Amino acid sequence: MNVLAYDKYLKQYGDEFAEESKMEKIFDEAEIISFHIPLTQETLWMIGRNYLQRFTNPIHLINTSRGKIIRHAELLQSIREGKILSAACDVFENENFSEQTTEEQTIFLNLIQTGKVIFTPHIAGKSYESKEKIADTLIAKISTLI
Repeated sequence: MNVLAYDKYLKQYGDEFAEESKMEKIFDEAEIISFHIPLTQETLWMIGRNYLQRFTNPIHLINTSRGKIIRHAELLQSIREGKILSAACDVFENENFSEQTTEEQTIFLNLIQTGKVIFTPHIAGKSYESKEKIADTLIAKISTLI
């Protein structure tokens, strides 16, 4: 597999595992895209139908960053149009289910009913290694208080 990476702010970050690329190359060549970005004013609703239509190939989409970088209604539309073959989302557009609007609930259910979307409850970063790093960080912080 060829791994293409894009970072708007960094330069010279490519290595033997990932090729530093421009977004145009990713739009032209990608078959799978995975988002690892923070939620900021710049990334809020960044991924919508216009963005997704720029891919040459139908793609598989993975979002383990933040839910509000993707408009789920437009993700659903892109799935129905065949532009998105499948999606794996570890985050939700509105992660507080008790405060979801009727429209958000309907879109969420429609995404699931396509059979092409998997949702997980914000657990992508949970691993043996992450638990160990959290424990080490907590020990270091507590030690400064003693």
